[in-house]
Amino acid sequence: MLEILEAIKWPLTVVVVSLIFRRPISNMIAKLAKLRYKDLELWFKKELDELELKVQETPSQQKSSLSEKYSPELKAELENLRTIASISPRAAIVEAWRKVEMETQSAAKRLDIPVLGKIAGTQTFEKLVSYKVIDPDMLSIYSNIRKLRNKAAHATDFDLNYEEGIRYVELALWLAERLRQIKTV
Repeated sequence: MLEILEAIKWPLTVVVVSLIFRRPISNMIAKLAKLRYKDLELWFKKELDELELKVQETPSQQKSSLSEKYSPELKAELENLRTIASISPRAAIVEAWRKVEMETQSAAKRLDIPVLGKIAGTQTFEKLVSYKVIDPDMLSIYSNIRKLRNKAAHATDFDLNYEEGIRYVELALWLAERLRQIKTV
């Protein structure tokens, strides 16, 4: 009998303590979850800041705003995405990324670069770099834009605001414009 009591002493203590402190533990977990979401929101904003800085340092971008060099088609796209962002910044981010993917595929097709399906974006972008039609530094920008899009699309436990959505959209369309400008060699 003493052996049985000895064996269940700790599990029973944990259950009793859990029941006694159920509310405080529950509140603490909720606060930790909120903190985690806030960290993700701060991370997203920080990544946007760093990406904007990296884009501003590219030779083709110095001393101009992101949207200043858009084609008329992309200026219209920007206006559509602003409307979408006012309703759902997350949806605007996904749509802007879709434009980057489409322009990546189009650039590869114009150059007769073989692609591995419609969603092999990173591999296709790497081929554009290896064919020396796009600067290698752009791969880092592409990867960071993709990473932010993935967070926005899949990490639903944080909120995006309109400003963050538009900042992302402008970065993505800037990259789409660079891809659109690639001509056949």
